[in-house]
Amino acid sequence: MGKRRILHLDLSRFKISTRIFAGFVSVLVLLAATGVIGLYALRSVDTRFQAYAQNFSVAELAMRMQSDVLTLRHAATAYAQNGGRDHKQDESSAQWRIGNDISAALAQKLNPKTERLFKEFKGKVGDFQSTFENVVQTRKELGFLTDKLVGKNPAVIATQIDDVIKEAMAESNNMGAMSFLGYSSELKVHYARLSGYVSEYVATKDPALREKATKEFVKVTGLLHESDQDLTTPKLKPMIQNLEKNFGVYQNSFDAFISALTNIGALESNTLVPRAMYMDAAAVSVRKIAVDKTKQMYAAANSMMLRARLTMLILVAASLFFGVLFQWIIARSITKPLKAITDVVQRLAGGDRNVEITGVEAKDEIGAMARAFQV
Repeated sequence: MGKRRILHLDLSRFKISTRIFAGFVSVLVLLAATGVIGLYALRSVDTRFQAYAQNFSVAELAMRMQSDVLTLRHAATAYAQNGGRDHKQDESSAQWRIGNDISAALAQKLNPKTERLFKEFKGKVGDFQSTFENVVQTRKELGFLTDKLVGKNPAVIATQIDDVIKEAMAESNNMGAMSFLGYSSELKVHYARLSGYVSEYVATKDPALREKATKEFVKVTGLLHESDQDLTTPKLKPMIQNLEKNFGVYQNSFDAFISALTNIGALESNTLVPRAMYMDAAAVSVRKIAVDKTKQMYAAANSMMLRARLTMLILVAASLFFGVLFQWIIARSITKPLKAITDVVQRLAGGDRNVEITGVEAKDEIGAMARAFQV
């Protein structure tokens, strides 16, 4: 009773139009509050999903980099073993893609651990690339030496041997020339074997062929040294010396080829492969932390979305409840006294002059009406 009296006294002090307007404004305020809180909740969810999308992008970059690392490793190893422009181009393309992906990842806002792993991975890729550059230089050296060993140089030496033999035959009255002609055929045979072994070894890298070629080098070197001792005529002496010089270059090229091949094998097994493994491990670490972080952020964003939906439902329900409550209170503050004054009018119309007129203390239109009937 006291509660209804308080509500009635509070509201009857205001005009009906003011109460209706206040009820309308209260609904608008509830709707506005619901909208503001809802927007705040949605903004928080949007921030979470933006962070999730960014981290998903980083995870995608990490997975793509891991794939490119495999391509990079296989192409570099194949190039180290066999050379080939295609392998080098594949390595360069993979290296370029990895570099771009690392730059794209580091350009984003990463957590400290992920950023540190990306930078470590970048360092591993740089170490691998520097090793590969050494492999490329050694491969270039091998290509240069291959041209010397299987190009025109062997044919030039064979022609020089033939020229020396012809000149020795022309000077056959010389004892040294006669002595040289005695083993010149042996020189030609051993050199023919040597050039064949060298060509096959350059093509196959067969250690057995290398051993055979090495033995033939020893034999041909001995025969040329003996020829230098025998051929002392003014014309033959410079010819055999020039032949020895060119053969020395040929032999040095063979030794350098073996050395370069050994170096490239050592680079591959001792440096390139281990650094590739370190690079693989770094790529796996980057991918794992990025994917794990993405899963965590997705779970958090999804949970926040559910909470936001629940919050919106509660807010809408609360707004409806309080809106209806306010309107009911305002309606009751109008209809109840209006019903009372209606009863008074009906009784007065029926001739009852002793009826008690209520609501005269109200400050609104109904109170004014009641006071008018009181007169």
